[in-house]
Amino acid sequence: YIRLSTGLILQWGSQGVGDIAGDYYGSWGYPITFPNVCLQAFVTLHCTTGRLFDASAATTAVRNYSLDYTMQEWSSAAQSLTARFFLIGY
Repeated sequence: YIRLSTGLILQWGSQGVGDIAGDYYGSWGYPITFPNVCLQAFVTLHCTTGRLFDASAATTAVRNYSLDYTMQEWSSAAQSLTARFFLIGY
């Protein structure tokens, strides 16, 4: 993470979820808690196996200290996926 002189805080990280086929629900705790608010949270996928265009990810709850997210894999073949996060707050 980095704290900017403007007061904004940028945070990032990743969480490997292994092989999934179907739906996956996860939570990720931030490196530090935002003192006021998390303004925006992005989740993207990194795939080391399979076909990434058969999967999607979205945040389902965003808090000052953690977020919940979901991944959905649409084909019947399991894929090894990692969720990557980027957050903006203050």
